[in-house]
Amino acid sequence: MGFKKYVLGVIHTSEDYEMYSSKALLTKSDIMFSAFTLFSKKGFNKTSVREIVEMAGVAKGTFYLYFETKEDILRAMYVRALEWFTNSLSTLDIANPSIEQIEVLIDYIVDMMQKDLELVKFLHGTDILELHNDKTLIEKETDRFVRYFYSWGLSAKEKGIVKKDVNELTFKILYLTIHEMLERAILYEFPSNVKDTKEELKKIIRLLLC
Repeated sequence: MGFKKYVLGVIHTSEDYEMYSSKALLTKSDIMFSAFTLFSKKGFNKTSVREIVEMAGVAKGTFYLYFETKEDILRAMYVRALEWFTNSLSTLDIANPSIEQIEVLIDYIVDMMQKDLELVKFLHGTDILELHNDKTLIEKETDRFVRYFYSWGLSAKEKGIVKKDVNELTFKILYLTIHEMLERAILYEFPSNVKDTKEELKKIIRLLLC
């Protein structure tokens, strides 16, 4: 599932409606998408709950069935963004690992984030910056990602694909490097443009593991 669709539960097609068959999920999706649209246009502080529910076409009381505050919407978006990043690991096959799978993973993350650049920028803006310092929130998804990544690495080591001495910390550092470098390249073209950065990352990973 695409980044924006996963984070906001955006409904586009009849197939999406089948996926979000629950009226509650449809309503929550409408609220989150309306909030994102208004936050992006007006800013978080200048957007009221009244404006969100008017755009979503729901009653104000309905909003509070899903979210206690506007801040809860930001948290929900951020948590789902982290979950999406972790779920992207499905491109890594633990039973049949290959270094190329990491390269596919990098390409997939870049492709999805570039398609939904507006949302990526929003998730790194000042309105949501405080959540980036929530250690509990960050560590939960980081640990889930690293555990899967490390399991893949152990399997690749057993099959002779990974030849260097590696441990769980190795894959935690790799995760952070991939995450941070791709985000910086996409958002700020630092340390270089995203195309060159991702290709250099692939070379570095091969040097570290093979």
